[in-house]
Amino acid sequence: FSFSGPVEIQNEQLQAFGILIAEKDAVEPSEDVVKQIRFVAKARIAEHDVIHEIGGLKTLKLGAAPKVIVRILSAEQQAAGSTEQTSEQTPELTVWAGETQRAFIQVERLDHDGLVEFGKEDAGRNMPHGVFVDNIGLNGLMLLSGQTEREFFIRTDSWVPETNRLFHLKTGVDGITSLPVMLHVRHRKPPTEAEEN
Repeated sequence: FSFSGPVEIQNEQLQAFGILIAEKDAVEPSEDVVKQIRFVAKARIAEHDVIHEIGGLKTLKLGAAPKVIVRILSAEQQAAGSTEQTSEQTPELTVWAGETQRAFIQVERLDHDGLVEFGKEDAGRNMPHGVFVDNIGLNGLMLLSGQTEREFFIRTDSWVPETNRLFHLKTGVDGITSLPVMLHVRHRKPPTEAEEN
């Protein structure tokens, strides 16, 4: 098992999400092992670090084999025909403050031929404040029946500071998610005087 943590709730945000990933050969843990899993919350309040234990898991069960496998690819990966994405290697995307970047969703359909929905305003889970999935239309981000790939857009407001943050997409198919992707927010350097001339 692996977890897409740490989970951080940024300023101006009210929630954040993490995903727990079971490898194909994962074995369901015993109740005693599950009881040992504890979560800790940390915050900085008035120049002091505050730490609280916030409980653990009641159960941890292995689900059925996934009906779909979802991958997020950069435009460059998609153009190169890449389909490689494993939990051992976190995929990466770079976006630029004040710009909109293209990316792609690939869905490998194992036991689901119907609609695959990813949500509306909440389509990008855990994106930095000021970064969101754009141009989703009235029905949200989705793949229609039979589709296996589509382009989507990530918009970054100009005020977003440079940061790195894991995000993912969650489907309406049994709550299956993509693997987490490391999103790098960067600022373009203004051209120097020599470059302008």
